[in-house]
Amino acid sequence: MGVWVDGQLYDIAIERANGERLGFMIVKGSDRKERVNDWAPVISTTGEPQYSSGVWRPWTQSDWSGGLGQEIWDSSEKTRFYEAEGVETRIDGRVMLATAVTVTDPDIAAAQPVDYGGKIFMRATATYCLRQYESGVGWSTAYSFAAIPTDICVHGSDLYVAVGDSEDMWVWRSGAWTQLDVAASRLAVWDEKLWRSKGHEIFYTETAGSTWSSAIAVGDSSTTITSMCPFAQKLYIGKEDGLYYYDGSDVVQMIDCRNRLWSGNFVQMAEWEGYLY
Repeated sequence: MGVWVDGQLYDIAIERANGERLGFMIVKGSDRKERVNDWAPVISTTGEPQYSSGVWRPWTQSDWSGGLGQEIWDSSEKTRFYEAEGVETRIDGRVMLATAVTVTDPDIAAAQPVDYGGKIFMRATATYCLRQYESGVGWSTAYSFAAIPTDICVHGSDLYVAVGDSEDMWVWRSGAWTQLDVAASRLAVWDEKLWRSKGHEIFYTETAGSTWSSAIAVGDSSTTITSMCPFAQKLYIGKEDGLYYYDGSDVVQMIDCRNRLWSGNFVQMAEWEGYLY
């Protein structure tokens, strides 16, 4: 199908303002359709603008296996995406419903019972007290600190209590409470050592807290460690910006939450019957 101009058949015709009509033949294979005087957002590769002017640039994705967290598109990670709601996408070839959570309270979730010396110790929610339970006696206050306890941990014959990055931690030893000269927010026992966190760094001691290792940095220095848990011969470290593990040599990031920073990310982890919760 074409257009007639002056008795000749052309592919297209253009009419000038003076009424003159011109016919043109299109070179075979040269057809191009383009939206002009327009712009469109584009998933950007490194160095490219994040929009295109004068042309729409479509893109497709073949599966969901890349996972969440890619803010700027990288051609080497073509299956990753920025954000999803209500789906679990890290398994190749599958899209599964994820758990729906509407409200969480990390303080309540972090009561954290610990068995020590035949008693159950629990850091009471949002108070300065460490509570203890003894069979036949019931609940009582073991100690009241100057700051709210953030973690408790048993190592060797001692009970350690962290009270945040701004306060030195405490230890129950030889029948008395003693304050150490280092601060801590999270505690864990791994590789026969006691570990503590402060900010985005972790430290360990092999001398019951009298000396500590040099700092081991974990992830973004602007985000804070929220929990630590030994699992599968590694120390797993929860942070506001993601989930990491330390294997004794390297810190490796497993889950990236930089697009969803939150102080409640990974706030509690526990190993039970071979699984990490």
